[in-house]
Amino acid sequence: MQNKTNNRFAAPDAVLRETSTFNLQVTVRGTPALGMPETVPPKACLCLTWGVSGHAPSVSRPMASVERCIMKNHLLDLGRATRNTTFGLLVMLAIGTCRVSTADVFFLDGGNLTAFDGKASRPVFAGPNDTAAKGPYHHLFDWKQAPGVTRFLVSKGRDARFRPDSDAPSGVDLWLRDNSSGEQQIHASVYLARFSPDGQTLAYTTSDCELRIEEREGPRLHTVRGACNPNWKSDGRTVVFEKVPAGRNLHLPETLHLAKLDVATGKVDLLTDGRFDDVRPEFDPSGKWVLFVSGGRSGFASFWKIPPDDGEPEQVTNLGLKRVDESFVPTPYQKTLWSADGRWFVYDFKSGEVRQVWGLEFDVSGKLLRAVKLANGLAPQWLEEGKTFVYLKSASGRDQPAIGKLP
Repeated sequence: MQNKTNNRFAAPDAVLRETSTFNLQVTVRGTPALGMPETVPPKACLCLTWGVSGHAPSVSRPMASVERCIMKNHLLDLGRATRNTTFGLLVMLAIGTCRVSTADVFFLDGGNLTAFDGKASRPVFAGPNDTAAKGPYHHLFDWKQAPGVTRFLVSKGRDARFRPDSDAPSGVDLWLRDNSSGEQQIHASVYLARFSPDGQTLAYTTSDCELRIEEREGPRLHTVRGACNPNWKSDGRTVVFEKVPAGRNLHLPETLHLAKLDVATGKVDLLTDGRFDDVRPEFDPSGKWVLFVSGGRSGFASFWKIPPDDGEPEQVTNLGLKRVDESFVPTPYQKTLWSADGRWFVYDFKSGEVRQVWGLEFDVSGKLLRAVKLANGLAPQWLEEGKTFVYLKSASGRDQPAIGKLP
């Protein structure tokens, strides 16, 4: 039997056993025609989808479900459940490189999309016959994984308005790229773009300060003029953003509202009165309050929070501070992330040559417990959600992924 692209094979028997804390080993019996070794080395790309009935096997490390693995560019599905009595297990297995794993995080390395699994970096493959998803890309806005595909919102470069010697407003182009079918341009000039939590809808702001909500494979749903910096609520039903007050300059408004958009109806409601420089709004994972940054309210750029329906802003950091000292808590540069339980808000900070990752720890009521500098670097992303994160650390003149831990 010869392997052909997209051929599927059912393994008559498979046995899973734990070989060490971080290595699993699968022995496949009765499949000599597959041309595979009887015992697959622990370093092979191992992708498991669990179907538990009764007791699951004792495994010291959870294994994520991955839809596709590659062995010499062939799909291989070992699809029959094991006869090892107490649990059902669908095993998809390949010796070589997984295109994408649910344990991966992504960043740009030399302008190329790159995956990092906590141990090593590798190029992101773009399709069955591609080598790697080479750029050079200018910026990675966001990425989202779905069954069998990982999608990226990226920029290839500055828009036509950009002039190196000018402060005139300009943006970057926006492209939607996935690791299987290629890319398509979404807009010629944007400031920011984000996927909805389910990855089906885009929120982005153009360099004309226009917020657009569009289905990934469908029509535009809503447009809001005078808007910047959108962020999604965890249920995907609401977008919170900065809104330019009426009559203000779109690009130099001096003060800003916080506002929210109901994605179902298109209704916009203001959260703050527009007298201060309220920026960078983000829902906490529970959706019960919005974290944001303001400098004008206290004299120092600090975190504040406000209920999304009705209530007054409450200062979170730098309370009573009269000058910047060692107790000062900085505010985000670009990348922010929440732990799913709302306990940790992690972000990067940059000032001159200073590059840091910070974390704010909250209790269940949303009260700040502490602010901690976690690492020296930028662009944190969860590796193990709520526990460890990957960030970019400058080494030998280039950014390299490093791993940090929450205290």
